[in-house]
Amino acid sequence: MTVLKGKYKNINNNSKITICIGNFDGIHLGHQKLIKIIKSYKDSDPSIMTFHPHPKAFFKNEDFKYLSSQKDNEKILSEQGIHNFFIINFDNEFSKLSVNEFISFLKSLNVVRVVSGKDTKFGYRASGKLSDLKEHFEIIEVEDYKEKYGKVSSTLIREELANGNVKKVSSLLGRNYSIEGIVEHGLKIGNKIGYKTANVDYGNYKIPKNGVYYVKVFYNKKFYDGMCNVGYNPTINSNNKIKLEVNIFDFNKDIYNQSIRIYFIEHIRNEHKFENLEELKEQLNHDKKTIIDRYINMV
Repeated sequence: MTVLKGKYKNINNNSKITICIGNFDGIHLGHQKLIKIIKSYKDSDPSIMTFHPHPKAFFKNEDFKYLSSQKDNEKILSEQGIHNFFIINFDNEFSKLSVNEFISFLKSLNVVRVVSGKDTKFGYRASGKLSDLKEHFEIIEVEDYKEKYGKVSSTLIREELANGNVKKVSSLLGRNYSIEGIVEHGLKIGNKIGYKTANVDYGNYKIPKNGVYYVKVFYNKKFYDGMCNVGYNPTINSNNKIKLEVNIFDFNKDIYNQSIRIYFIEHIRNEHKFENLEELKEQLNHDKKTIIDRYINMV
């Protein structure tokens, strides 16, 4: 797969392409349906165009949290057979492109076909509609992807993460929701009670609601079972930053400053403040037993 990043004026392409344009945050089942459709046309290269930062982050000037990183998206799209992945800088200049200017940009990329949902909008103040593209390209209009939860969307996934429904999120993604980050040094209090934890810098990922989760941890080409606490860790933590800490079962390696990926399998309980470390240890013993009995031993 060819990945082309940067200002739209610097993005070039010579071969004919069938393209789908959108944010593709998370690359959920709805996105995957679009990918299958663009791949079905053999007269052109299947291509995806997305934007960075997310338009919502640009317009609201906020610290936007993503369901998937650029690195994640590149890996997923490559595995799914996309030929070209265009990542356009969403900056002030690009945000002010008129409808005609945006269409000219697509023509410069040799777009022959656009696969899109019916609500697609583009150009300055989202003034362009699908009907504007039909005058210049073949348009394949696709209905919203729905399953038992209704329309699959990044918005719905964010709502479910905020409720801790990681199992439901996984069904919407077609894979377990995961976060990759670097292991940092923490307070090391977990060592004192027999629960050494990896404190993970989760960067710009959207994290689930505070609580304890059964997780799978991928490190050095191997999966491990574990439990993860998302939250302020009120029993021992004194700052206001939400932390992501993982206790990896049957694991005693030094992995500081190394990357691990955490796959969220199931929400176990909400976060709770305990009176002392002994109470916390008892609860962690119970959490681990619950995970082993309910999930690991049942496999």
